[in-house]
Amino acid sequence: MNHASCTAALIANATALSYLRQQDVFSLWQKLDNNTNGAAASATNPQFVFARSLMGTATSNTTFGSAGQVVSGMNQDVTNGYSNYNGGYVSFKTSGFRGLTLQENLTYSKALGLQPGNQSASGATDVDNYNPGVQYGRQAFDQRIIFNTFIVYQEPWFKEETGILGRVAGGWTVSPVLTAGTGTPLGCTTNNSGQSFGGNDGANLTDGENCVFTSAYNGGYHTHRGVLGGTDPNYSSIAIGTSVHPGGTSAAVNMFTNPVAVFDTVRPLILGLDNRSGGAGTISGLPYLNLDLSVKKKLVVYKQYSLELSGVFQNVMNHLDFANPSLSLQAASSFGVTKTQGNSPRTIQAGARVYF
Repeated sequence: MNHASCTAALIANATALSYLRQQDVFSLWQKLDNNTNGAAASATNPQFVFARSLMGTATSNTTFGSAGQVVSGMNQDVTNGYSNYNGGYVSFKTSGFRGLTLQENLTYSKALGLQPGNQSASGATDVDNYNPGVQYGRQAFDQRIIFNTFIVYQEPWFKEETGILGRVAGGWTVSPVLTAGTGTPLGCTTNNSGQSFGGNDGANLTDGENCVFTSAYNGGYHTHRGVLGGTDPNYSSIAIGTSVHPGGTSAAVNMFTNPVAVFDTVRPLILGLDNRSGGAGTISGLPYLNLDLSVKKKLVVYKQYSLELSGVFQNVMNHLDFANPSLSLQAASSFGVTKTQGNSPRTIQAGARVYF
């Protein structure tokens, strides 16, 4: 069937049009790559007869072997890359001041780079194999603010433990450790398994490309309970952001108060329009806060005989930090939903030691 142009033939082919809508650039090119498959051309199924250029393209309906397919996927790992880290910190420390020893550290930093991976990895490619700079952005470990402090306080007034009051009030050591920080980059998976720039087949190989936000992000960085989600006018059959709780409601814990609105501001990368893939993520995930505590009490029984009781409390407040949600254009129904605890629940270790 003749068409006025290659573009018209492409639009008339249902499969090719689907690839075009999904930004499946590799699959689209493979569809053009000597992919007649012996089928007859028609008005609804125009065929493309270009010189075969991909080693992964079969020459018949048979996928492997006699079909002439050389490889299913191939990538090359090299050491070419660049990154930079800029940061500053403020630290305060005191030792043995009236029984108090502490150190506090506040770091403000920014880490940018090409999202390096292990050279032993066999399934990852660059977003654009001809321009690695496309994937330059926030590194996966980039955290804007990190704060930590440790305190060791030994009660100084009754350390001799003389008398009843001394035995009760003396010999205490309290040691809290507090850590807090902003979230690491939160990736948003596109709907084509990483084919936006044609660098891989999206099946045997993938890359780390991110969704593109079409407007400034204002979805926040906290969890919200009872988010019901909704229906996107462009995807009317999908209830975005909903998840069934064990209690039977359709509400969920979500990073966004309005996941539909956030979902409507993201799209896949578009070849020829976008020149950055977002690094490890253009927005940050959920922050974290944790407090551990160690408590010791040394009790003098008689002269050189004493008993030490201790307790170590990890996550002493039993504070719940949710794990980062999954953001994917392939899973709109769970967009922003988080159901997994990201930290460990409170654990307690108790001990006793006798000195003689």
